[in-house]
Amino acid sequence: MNDKSIKIIQSITSQHITTAEQLSRAKRQLARDFNIGIVNNNWLLKIYRECLAVNKIKVEPRLEDLLIKRRVRTLSGVAPVAVAAKPYPCPGRCIYCPSNALMPKSYLPSQPAAARALRFKYSPFRQVQGRMQAFYNNGHKLEKVELRILGGTWSAYPRKYQSWFIRELYRGLNNFSISNFQFLISNQIPNPKSQIKAVGQRLTELQRNNETAQHRCVGLSIETRPDYITLEEIKQLRKFGVTKVELGIQHLDQKVLDLIKRDQTKNDVLRATKLLKDAGFKICYHIMPNLPGSTAKLDLQTFKELFDDPNLRPDQLKIYPCVVLKNTPLYRRWKQGKYKTYNDKTLIGLLAQMKKFVPPYVRIERIYRDVPSCDIVEGCKHINIREMVQAQMNYTCTCIRCREVGNQFKIQNAKFKMKMQNAKLFIDKYNASGGIEYFISFESADRQILYAFTRLRFLSGDLKSQLPILRHAALIRELHTYGSPAPLNSKFQILNSKFAQHRGLGKRLLHHAEKIAKSAGYDKLTVISGVGVREYYRKLGYKLEEKWGYMIKNI
Repeated sequence: MNDKSIKIIQSITSQHITTAEQLSRAKRQLARDFNIGIVNNNWLLKIYRECLAVNKIKVEPRLEDLLIKRRVRTLSGVAPVAVAAKPYPCPGRCIYCPSNALMPKSYLPSQPAAARALRFKYSPFRQVQGRMQAFYNNGHKLEKVELRILGGTWSAYPRKYQSWFIRELYRGLNNFSISNFQFLISNQIPNPKSQIKAVGQRLTELQRNNETAQHRCVGLSIETRPDYITLEEIKQLRKFGVTKVELGIQHLDQKVLDLIKRDQTKNDVLRATKLLKDAGFKICYHIMPNLPGSTAKLDLQTFKELFDDPNLRPDQLKIYPCVVLKNTPLYRRWKQGKYKTYNDKTLIGLLAQMKKFVPPYVRIERIYRDVPSCDIVEGCKHINIREMVQAQMNYTCTCIRCREVGNQFKIQNAKFKMKMQNAKLFIDKYNASGGIEYFISFESADRQILYAFTRLRFLSGDLKSQLPILRHAALIRELHTYGSPAPLNSKFQILNSKFAQHRGLGKRLLHHAEKIAKSAGYDKLTVISGVGVREYYRKLGYKLEEKWGYMIKNI
């Protein structure tokens, strides 16, 4: 940072810029005044932070907001950090999955998260730190991090490796520092065995530290197979602090499942879904249209069944249309002329029909997997397929992702401003997996904008004897407020935020959930929460149950 840089940033902050158009004009003026090229946002952000640290300028929150690169990454209110486990034999035989000795099953070296994992030699600590560094450089807030573990079937990895991997994730969050990151990645990365010996902190200690750390784990998800979900697996996931489980469903027709060698049944899916919901986990299904043996009609029928059958009804969906990749049994089948993918028109039309049946309590995370087109031998290669599907729809999608308030900001070109007085309370009640679910939300009156929601469950009863902590308890499976992440303990941000975080919506939702549970005869409310959210619940009267990591309040 030199005198010229200081003068540049002082010049731009003195203008109190509030819109992208004003910022663009200011950058052009800077180029003329200082005889330089048009500076990019990352450079401006770097100098802004350096000058702020030495009190050369005052805080300009609107300018900080405008300098964020790829704002969409954190519009849901958290910073999603994806990490991959090391390559390890997968118990599945699925014919569409690629095999690569350098990659965990089903991933390719060209996929962004997998490429980052390979770069850091699958060190979970460095994957976390590297991704957070990238978020920081692009201007994103990092206080609330959602960890997502990718790779094969997590439940099939050895327990010792799992424990080490999870510990390193928490250590990566707790120890993140901008100043020492470059030193960390420049040094040789030791192998997992030496790291297991080097790390002395226990998991419980690392989790306890994360409860009050600067960078907190507000959610942790894993990917696995339905047939690997057992009571023992659920207990282990709770010890790790897992809050969401992604299940590879792919299809519900047994003939299709047998043809693709999925080695699972619909009953496996029903059993896993029930166990996970009753333990409080959020559930995300992976669905694959366009599989061998299926048709567009059968795919649509399967999709409708997800919500018509009360024993299914997931909370989230990832839709991954099947494509042909090299190094897969499906590739050989395709070369023999025994398989052909849907054309783009058929696939886009199918996806547009599918979205019509999505209830307001479900979030569609993806409708296309991020496989680079260069790796796809046959199948849809359009990375903008969501926009193409949107153009085919003659209705408004009611899924959570399409309605969350952060996306309204993006759609309306930063002109949208949340009006708290317009937020109305809605309560949707439905049966699911032998229990009763309440989707309690604050939305606009027309339900086109979603600000915040919680999921309240009255259990089916099966797990109450297995996990006594759930006896006589209603269960909060999720509490989420949307919008750009608001820094922890920041009153300034509360007053200036365009969005919903830190405005008391979560507290009000919990209050309504408590009232509903109490009127139904329950005497306590149990919350499955990320480790980094425990302090939030403590302030609202909840106490930590040490053994399984639930937060509990007598009501």
